[in-house]
Amino acid sequence: MSNIPATDVRPPRRFTLRVTTILVVLALVTICWMVAEVLLQGTNCGGNHSTRVVCHSFVSLASEKARSHPGSRLSDLDRTEASQCFQSGFVAEEEFLIAPPVTVIAPSPRHLLVVCKTAFGNVPRPWIDLPFWRHRAHAVGYSNGEVELISPERYAQLDLRAFVPAHEWPER
Repeated sequence: MSNIPATDVRPPRRFTLRVTTILVVLALVTICWMVAEVLLQGTNCGGNHSTRVVCHSFVSLASEKARSHPGSRLSDLDRTEASQCFQSGFVAEEEFLIAPPVTVIAPSPRHLLVVCKTAFGNVPRPWIDLPFWRHRAHAVGYSNGEVELISPERYAQLDLRAFVPAHEWPER
């Protein structure tokens, strides 16, 4: 037998506790995130989808007016019906801008009729719902009946100085 004392080859206990603590914390964070995704999952009723529905209902009303009365202007729309278009969504009426009432409704050339001021990022819904993974976009509606989402960069390029807030438009 050797007179050399036996040495412990296990890592110090401090190291084991640190690794265990980190793993437990990561597991708890992951579990909380999964529970929040399942239980607190937001619907896709608001945001981009809702603004597209509102824009579509407004441009449909305008397109219908243009078909029945060629050369019509936005000021010729039934103000009650027009204001009801903005009551149908989950987004406040104040978020929309409408082209000036003197705008002629014609499918060609394509004119911008309505735009949402707020960029939403829930369509398409990201797999992991983190704010920096969202593709923000503004909903817009055109005189030819088309509705689309545009990027914030393209929105910044629009000349909206003559546009009127939707909540003020019917009174004018």
